Amino acid sequence: RIRAERDALLRKRDELLERLGETAAVTEEGGEEDSEEQAKILKMKDSDRRASVSAPTISKERMKTWVKPHHDKMQEVRDNIKNVISKNDKLNVLFGHLADSAVYDVIDAMAPVAVEAGSNLISQGEEGDNFYIVDKGSFDIFVKRGDAPAGKV
Repeated sequence: RIRAERDALLRKRDELLERLGETAAVTEEGGEEDSEEQAKILKMKDSDRRASVSAPTISKERMKTWVKPHHDKMQEVRDNIKNVISKNDKLNVLFGHLADSAVYDVIDAMAPVAVEAGSNLISQGEEGDNFYIVDKGSFDIFVKRGDAPAGKV
């Protein structure tokens, strides 16, 4: 049942991402950049990228003892993260279908991470195990497309 629900959510996410991609090219905000990014996305659609994200199955026994991860935060911090999620169209693809209480469950599971300047936080192609929302500072993002070397986006 959980696998079927996950698969349905992944299909819905893919549909929403595709619709988001179709509308990005016609928005006024950053129009030319969005069009260029949309062209890159369309070019990569048929490449040999990972098709989906999955997780191992969890036994009923493990589910009985599972406890939601929780990292205490001041309400102001929780509300700030909720505000970031609410105002970002791409984050709404991930969180928009959740009730506020479920979004706050996800927020409560988040833990602050300090990252040193020059650190490599995520590497393309490697298995990911975290979701990041940047509170302070900035990151450079490099993406490898096809045979071309990784380029800053």
